[in-house]
Amino acid sequence: MPLSKYRNPFSSFSNTSTPLKGNRRNKRNPSYVYPYLWCLPAIIIAVVTVYYPMVFSFLLSLTDYRFGAIASNFIGLDNYVKAIVSGDFVNSLKITFTFVFSAVLIEFLFGLGLALFLNTVTKGETVIKALLTIPISITPIVAGLMWKWILEPEVGILNYFLELLNQQKQLWLSDPNMALWVVVLTDVWRQTPFVVIVLLASLSAIPRDMYEAALIDGAGMWSRFRNITLYYIRPAMFVVLLSLTATAFKVYDIVYILTHGGPAGATKVLSFEIYRIGFKFSNIAYASAMSFLMLGICMIISCVYLFVIYPKEYR
Repeated sequence: MPLSKYRNPFSSFSNTSTPLKGNRRNKRNPSYVYPYLWCLPAIIIAVVTVYYPMVFSFLLSLTDYRFGAIASNFIGLDNYVKAIVSGDFVNSLKITFTFVFSAVLIEFLFGLGLALFLNTVTKGETVIKALLTIPISITPIVAGLMWKWILEPEVGILNYFLELLNQQKQLWLSDPNMALWVVVLTDVWRQTPFVVIVLLASLSAIPRDMYEAALIDGAGMWSRFRNITLYYIRPAMFVVLLSLTATAFKVYDIVYILTHGGPAGATKVLSFEIYRIGFKFSNIAYASAMSFLMLGICMIISCVYLFVIYPKEYR
């Protein structure tokens, strides 16, 4: 039987058909411009509120401008060099790295474990998700005030329970060895539900037949987790880690409410130091330089995340 009998009946239209006249845009009809017009307000807002302040701040960082000064002088990269060799900047950077590493690690691992557990829950999932949104919906200032009341030495509820257990009261926010970890705990309480919700949505999208096929082939629990689960949730992992890191680097509200950078500078993270230099000492140019150094560090960490999560794509 000739093979031409099984020829695609639509193949005759593939190469011989003439292009439709309607494919060419009608210059007299400006309808193709409408999508760009709808995006124009968002573009204007982004330029005015994000890009223009960023460019202006970078230009300020190259000067010696201070609040109230009539004029300023161009000094190049002097502010950047001053920040790098400054003991206050280096100390704040060390505290920031400790906070970021601890908070992001705990939030990601705890959130991933909780998401894996909730992915197996069949009843009450909607209620659990609703409860998880409560810490996210609370602003950092309100969360800081709430935890400050919980950790208050005399009337705080945490010390109250310690007294019931015949334990000594703790100065949670006045102890230099403990204050930073209290800030970490507060940030973990706020950010972990975000990790759970994002990773849980990604886990629920993994086809179940992938696990069944791997189980039939004799793959163990760790092999299924590494080759299926982690592989499929890589985009969500990257988004979560990037968001957690950026949020941790610019943490300010909680630190200001809980400790105000103390005690003895134990919680003086980089964002708080930038605020102190810029608004208390009116050295806006120097604070801008420190901000861009922090931005550069965040970009380097983002590249590290890309190489770790997508190693084959960047070899």
